[in-house]
Amino acid sequence: MCIRDRSGTIYIRADGSIDPPTAPIASELFETYELVPILTTFTTVMESNTTGWDESIRDPFVLYDSGLYKMWYYASSRPFPWWQVIAYAESSDGTTWSNHQIVHDPGYGYYATESPWVIKEGGIYRMWHADFYEWIAGDWSRYIALMNSTDGISWPAFKSANDRKVLSAQGQTAPQGDGYNTVDPCVIHDLSGYVMWYSVADHPQIGVGGPFKIWRATSPDGISWSNRQLSLPYVPDTWEGNIRHASVVKEGDGAYTIFYGAAYTNGSYPSIGMAESTDGISWTNRTQLLKPSDLGVNITSVWSPFHFEDVDGKRYLYFAYYDGKTKLGRVQLGALPPVDWWPQWRHDARRTGYSTSTAPNTNETSWTYSARGWAGPVVSDGMVFIAFGADNVTLALNVTTGELIWSSPTPPAYLGG
Repeated sequence: MCIRDRSGTIYIRADGSIDPPTAPIASELFETYELVPILTTFTTVMESNTTGWDESIRDPFVLYDSGLYKMWYYASSRPFPWWQVIAYAESSDGTTWSNHQIVHDPGYGYYATESPWVIKEGGIYRMWHADFYEWIAGDWSRYIALMNSTDGISWPAFKSANDRKVLSAQGQTAPQGDGYNTVDPCVIHDLSGYVMWYSVADHPQIGVGGPFKIWRATSPDGISWSNRQLSLPYVPDTWEGNIRHASVVKEGDGAYTIFYGAAYTNGSYPSIGMAESTDGISWTNRTQLLKPSDLGVNITSVWSPFHFEDVDGKRYLYFAYYDGKTKLGRVQLGALPPVDWWPQWRHDARRTGYSTSTAPNTNETSWTYSARGWAGPVVSDGMVFIAFGADNVTLALNVTTGELIWSSPTPPAYLGG
């Protein structure tokens, strides 16, 4: 993760180290709203196994360090008694991973650990993560812990004194504050200190966890956290009815971009969203960035995103997805290419019938519009224009929604004009 600060104060490079302002960092600078997944770059980087401790995998965190890509991720066995652990793997290219091993192990049963976030500072790896469990408001709840390692592989024992609880729901407000189930830490460190975004569940009643939302806190040392406040609320009855797994980037102009997992309130149809902010607290331009159908007809879920900027400046999303088994994928992020509209019959004056814009990966009808008799549509500047001969009317429709923008009587044809 890299804070790309053109004002030149401090950098956290792809290897997690903090460098002085003179350290060069290659970077492709895009406006946030231009960032889109380049779907042709989608690749599977890891698959779960049918037996053992990694029958389910998610929560990828990637660091480039000492010539290697290093990943920490959540893995679990199924069914109960679960074995829910934080695992580690290495790669020379960021796509093919080996040396898989458990690095933080609570053992079988009700205990669990998940959602690792690692920063390397002064040669020490610091991992914020969620441990389960503690007793809060008459129920079992997760909390966020911090532990250190000299090599990123050997970590303190689960729930030991050095697996230190740093952010808990204990004493906080419920049912809709941050008084239950704090999980999914995302941490940035710059000259102002540490900032954490984390997920919190509603707690409408004992034994029932509600939808998640994303909160924010600050710290001078990564241990003592304050200024806890709601940052990204869920939106009931929408694709953002349940949101968690924040991955936040501080952009070159000082603004922030957040990538997050989103689903309907009941948890169905998980996808990945993106939003932008000037202060890292309030977010605008919330966009559904990546849907399961974008990646293939057999993929039913995408979630748990992690933004990674490589040493060459290219930006990627690592994420979990499901196509019958859980897997980890990666897709490159890039600038939105210009649209090659279809402004006349068969596209152009030569009637080539060819556009350089890419077609969708799946055959899904976005909208329909019915009228009597029609000529071939043309598309330009975000509108679809159709002349309906039987009704002698020309319509302009929104290219995304199919909603009517305007209509006008179709003039008669003129000989030679």
